[in-house]
Amino acid sequence: MLLGAMLTPGGAGPRWPTGHSLPGASPAPAEKGAYVGYARQRHVRGVYPRGDQGVPTMSDTARIAKPTIAEVLAQFVSDQRQRLAPKTFTNYQYIIELLEHSLNGYAYQSLSKGDAALFDRLHNAKGTERREFCEIFGPEHILPNVGEFLGYFMVRKVIAGKETLRAAGTVTRKLAKCLAEKGYAKGEDAEEAAERGREAARDLPKADALTSLLHEFAEYQERGDEKD
Repeated sequence: MLLGAMLTPGGAGPRWPTGHSLPGASPAPAEKGAYVGYARQRHVRGVYPRGDQGVPTMSDTARIAKPTIAEVLAQFVSDQRQRLAPKTFTNYQYIIELLEHSLNGYAYQSLSKGDAALFDRLHNAKGTERREFCEIFGPEHILPNVGEFLGYFMVRKVIAGKETLRAAGTVTRKLAKCLAEKGYAKGEDAEEAAERGREAARDLPKADALTSLLHEFAEYQERGDEKD
């Protein structure tokens, strides 16, 4: 249930004022004028092999990755706590939560047919058997979806200040390096993701500034039309 949600310009989805949490997330870092929005996407295909109606089996449970994405991201955040100042750590923690929301909402689209069927059954299961994407699959699924996180999710689903947008690129770059060091990603894949992070840290704040200018211009034009 999305309480207190407001529509973003152009009907892009709900948004929350700074300090309001995403479902299950830590409070957003305080940034003047920032809004954070996340449109929860429910994935229900309703098509299951052999008429099993989506009920998970013991073999499905056995196929859950060890470690899962959620476990790897939690360990990454824990490791950063030891080395970062509290304010910087809060930014890292928040960006990782946004990344996890992005993966849970959209990464299923890149799954193979077999993994997609597994995801359907576990994600649409009832009660304690229900799993999110990050609770099913392993860390090899993180970097292939970094492009969508930085290029779509942070741009279209998160409305935040320049500090948070810059942090998204910085944290992604650090995460990519960490995944490669721990053997969860190939070196070339980590370098590609790190480059995306560098570009995002540089470009996302600029894109946000341009969007603000365009929005102000549109409001100015609208006020002018009303006077006429």
